[in-house]
Amino acid sequence: MECSTRFYKGCQIIELHKSLVAKSSKEIQQIFNLILENQSSDIIIDLSNVENIDYAGIGAITFLYKRLKERKREMGLLGVNQNIEEWLNTLHINNTIKSYTNINDFISDTHHALGYYH
Repeated sequence: MECSTRFYKGCQIIELHKSLVAKSSKEIQQIFNLILENQSSDIIIDLSNVENIDYAGIGAITFLYKRLKERKREMGLLGVNQNIEEWLNTLHINNTIKSYTNINDFISDTHHALGYYH
């Protein structure tokens, strides 16, 4: 699993590449754990370059979301393609984890939810 991270306006962006499937889910889980231990920012997962996803990949994303919520942090998804959207809808995760068209929408949404106003 290829991944890169960067920060934008105090938010950590995790860019995932290629496939997020059972074969790579253990590796991405380890990456998510490191991020949880070492960072305290809100997170957006950029899925723009993810070609394939399966139940294990969705499970890894859901696990990260739950861990972030326990720590009073926010998470969103960016670049959700049709395949990923179908998984999110089928598993009703789209009702819990929001998808965004751009990073600024996520930042605006999370800041308003936290009581920050521009």
